[in-house]
Amino acid sequence: MSSNFLIRPSEPRDVQSILAIFAHAFRNSRSKDVWQWIYRDNPDESKSMLCLTSDGEVAAHSGASFHRAVYEGEIVKIGQCRDAFSHPKFRSVMRGRVGLFTQTTQSLFEQYRIDGITFYYGFPSPNHLRLGSKQLNYREGNNWGLFRYDTRKLLPVFGNTYGALAAKSKFGEKFDRLWSSRKKNMKLAVIHDSRFLSWRFHTRSKRNYWVWTFTPYLSTAIQGYVIFTQRGNTAMLLDFHFPAHPGACLDFWVQIVEKLRWHGIDDIETWLSLNHPDLAKLYEVGFAQCALPKDIKVCFREVDGGPDWAALNEKFCFTMADSDLY
Repeated sequence: MSSNFLIRPSEPRDVQSILAIFAHAFRNSRSKDVWQWIYRDNPDESKSMLCLTSDGEVAAHSGASFHRAVYEGEIVKIGQCRDAFSHPKFRSVMRGRVGLFTQTTQSLFEQYRIDGITFYYGFPSPNHLRLGSKQLNYREGNNWGLFRYDTRKLLPVFGNTYGALAAKSKFGEKFDRLWSSRKKNMKLAVIHDSRFLSWRFHTRSKRNYWVWTFTPYLSTAIQGYVIFTQRGNTAMLLDFHFPAHPGACLDFWVQIVEKLRWHGIDDIETWLSLNHPDLAKLYEVGFAQCALPKDIKVCFREVDGGPDWAALNEKFCFTMADSDLY
């Protein structure tokens, strides 16, 4: 690295400078509050690397949020690549045969590989994936699908036979118990317990979410939940777990659609890995698989000692909640 540039871990004092370059790179702003939610408040830690000029100006940034995951019954640590960007005026600057952006991201992987990271994953744009595939050992995943549902279709007459839908503003022990019952159906997945969900869907994200649970009559245990965010007349289904009983599952779904109709929702959209344990239930309630989005890709980066691409592509179970896009 030339003496004109320095790559180092970011520090709290860097936040305003990072956000200024973020606005240049994406032509969009991000508040300090949201940045701190991602990089300070993550219970499993988030880190980032900076490339600085000799004058202290941020030339490039690359970040990752770390998460606990279950892998073949064991708890491991994995990283989600996020917020990788460079200032437009430095994109042509090369050191050796790679640019500052690539060197900054390489430094992120080298800095934190000793922290027990099993692998990295992400949901980049096609252009970012092309660059990452050439220079950062990214490999595209293909075991996922996009699904849509038309809420205007005729619903079965069910009459809340099995249980009741309830809106929630907090995640607690009931979500932990639900996760404990469903984790055995996943070979590799981020742990979606109350710890993760409380951070991921915190109000500090400056996004609005609908969190609805299903509790059978004569019981206090939740048997399912859905998390939506609204985009116009479309509800994005970010995360979900359906009741195991077919009748209870359909009852829950009818109540969900009725509530979405009341909010003016015409369509539901979601994407997820094709190994998700509730994929069959999506088909059963009426979702249809569609062409994958053109602006989002799935990628993995192997780490020495961790699972290889074939295992990651086959086993990693994810929903939209595992991305940083919604």
